[in-house]
Amino acid sequence: MKKGIGLALLPLGVLAAACSSSSSSGSYSTATTVAANSVSTPITLSLLKTKSYGEVLGSSSGQVYYMLTADSATKSTCYAACTSAWPPVPSTTKVAAGVSGSLVSKITRTDGSSQLEYAGHPLYTFSSDLSQNATNGEGVYAFGGYWYVLSASGQPIKAAVASSPSTTAGSYY
Repeated sequence: MKKGIGLALLPLGVLAAACSSSSSSGSYSTATTVAANSVSTPITLSLLKTKSYGEVLGSSSGQVYYMLTADSATKSTCYAACTSAWPPVPSTTKVAAGVSGSLVSKITRTDGSSQLEYAGHPLYTFSSDLSQNATNGEGVYAFGGYWYVLSASGQPIKAAVASSPSTTAGSYY
C-alpha cells in the first residue's frame, strides 16, 4: 500500500525548516537530522533488522536508509524542502559484513557535497524515523517519487515481509 506524506506526518521542526529561508551551505535544518547525519563521525553502512521489512540498509547506529524513485544513478532530485524531510546520507567508505562494497559509490550534489550511493541509488534518511530501525518513510510518495528501503542486494523493498502464521489454535464455534 502506498501512502502519501501529509502535513500530519512531518514533525513541526521539519515544517518550520521547510517554510523558513535556507542557505546553500548544504547543512541540515533540524536538530534531529543533524544528529542522525553528523559528518564528524564516520558512517558505517550496515544491515539493520526491521520488524516489517527484514534486513535493510542503514547506519551502524540504527538509522534506516531510503532511495527515491525520482533519482537516477548519477543525480539526486532531492533539494531544498526535500532535504529537510529526507536528509542525504554523506558518503562513506566503511562497510559492515553483509553489505557489498562493490555496490557502494558516491555522487556529487549540486552544492558540492558528496552523497552515499548504493547499487545506483542515492541514499537518504527520514526525519520522522525517531527511533532505531524505524521505517516510517517506506512507501511514502513525496517530492516527485516513492521512497523505499533497500535490501543488501540494492533492490528496493516495496512490500512488508509476511509474518509467520499463528501456531495457536483458534476457536471456530
